[in-house]
Amino acid sequence: MRTIIVSLSLFAVVLVYIVLNSNDKPTTTTSQKTMAEEKEGNKGKTTSPRSARQKASEADWAAVHAIASEYALQLKELEFERDCLKKENPISLDYDMANKAIRDLEREQWARMSEYLSPYELREYKLEHSQLARDMRPELEWFQPSKGEFVALYTYREKQADLLDEMFDGDTDLYSKAFQSAIKRRMSIQEEVDKAGRTRRALEEGRQKMDALEGKDVVCWKAELDIQSTASKMMGSRWDSFMYGPHGQKAKASHDKLEHMERLHSNGQISEDELSTARFRSLLEEGGDMKDEEIEENMKWHREVVLELPSAENKSAGEGNARGNEGRR
Repeated sequence: MRTIIVSLSLFAVVLVYIVLNSNDKPTTTTSQKTMAEEKEGNKGKTTSPRSARQKASEADWAAVHAIASEYALQLKELEFERDCLKKENPISLDYDMANKAIRDLEREQWARMSEYLSPYELREYKLEHSQLARDMRPELEWFQPSKGEFVALYTYREKQADLLDEMFDGDTDLYSKAFQSAIKRRMSIQEEVDKAGRTRRALEEGRQKMDALEGKDVVCWKAELDIQSTASKMMGSRWDSFMYGPHGQKAKASHDKLEHMERLHSNGQISEDELSTARFRSLLEEGGDMKDEEIEENMKWHREVVLELPSAENKSAGEGNARGNEGRR
C-alpha cells in the first residue's frame, strides 16, 4: 500500500486460524416469524447492542447466518474486483477504494449482527469471517501468533482502517502524506532546539511548540501512535518481531530506505514518479523472498506500464540523440 500502509503496511499483517466454538455457532435455520418472535421475547432483557454476558440463542445465530447470506454475493464481487486491481497496481487509488468499499459493506453487516450477538461473540465472528482476517491469515503464517496476539494484531489493523476511512476516506496516499507532514513539522522544531544548543530553555520551548502543534496531520500522527502503542503493550517483545516481518533486518532496511525517499519527496528533492517507484520497490523487497532479477523485472514493468516512462534503452538512445543534435548546432 502506499505508505503508512506501505510504511505502516510493513507492520500490518498477521494470522492464525481461529475456530469458533461449534456450540456457539449453530447452523440450523429458523423461519423469519420464529426469529421475530424470539427477538420480541428478548425485549426488556437486554438492550441493543447486546450485553457482553448475554449468550446468543439458536434463533439469534439463525438470524446472523441469514444476514451473512444476504451480504455474501456482494462482498464476493467486491473482493474479486479488489484482487484484480491488486494484480494491476497494489498502490493505486482504485485499489484503496475497492478495499474501502469492502470495509463499508462489512461495517453495515456487523452493525446488523450486533443486534443478535454480544460484543465478544461478534468479535469472534469477525476474527473468523471478515475480509481483514482472511487477508491476514496467509500473511502471518511465519509469525504463528497465539490467540491473544492475533486478537491484538487484528484490533490494531482494524483501528488503522477505521482511522484511514474516518480521516482520509480510504486514501492511503493522503494518510501517508499527513503522517509524514507531522513528522516533518516535529523534526523542524527538533532542529531549532539543536541549533540553540539544547539548553534547558530551548528544550522547554521546543516541548511547548510540540504540544501546540495542530492540524489534521498531527491528529493522524498521534492517533496512529496510540494505536501502535496499545498493540505493542499487549504483545510485549513480540511486537518488534511482527514489525520487522519474517526477514527481520532486510525488511527494516527496506522500510528505512522508503522513509528516506519520503523525506526527500516532502522536501521537494525527488518527483512524485520517483517516490511511486520507491514505494513499489519497497513493496517487492519487504517480503525478502524475491530474487534481485525478479525485482528488477517488476520494476521495469512498473516504470514502463504503470508510470508510462520510456525504457532505460530508449531513454539512453534519446539522450544520445539529443547530445548529437546539440553537437550539430
